[in-house]
Amino acid sequence: MTILWVQFIKTLGESMILGSLSLLAYGALIWLTFHIFVLAYEEPTLRRTFGAEYDAFRANVPRRVPRFSPWSGSTKRRLRSFYTGISRKIRINAR
Repeated sequence: MTILWVQFIKTLGESMILGSLSLLAYGALIWLTFHIFVLAYEEPTLRRTFGAEYDAFRANVPRRVPRFSPWSGSTKRRLRSFYTGISRKIRINAR
């Protein structure tokens, strides 16, 4: 989600430079869409998949603001393998 914040800030800057309220509204709409997706689908799926480990991960890693020190929990490795598995399924289904 950090990348989404960067994209939103970039769109905010572009809309300020260009003086375009429609570009600002577009950026806000895209951000809101992704935010709702994360809250409604991604987080509940991760909570069902990993249970208490995901809750520990959420307690130690903020949702929107990146950490300046690394978190070294066991969930980190499992989440990486989870996302790797998802990306493999997407690539297989795309063929």
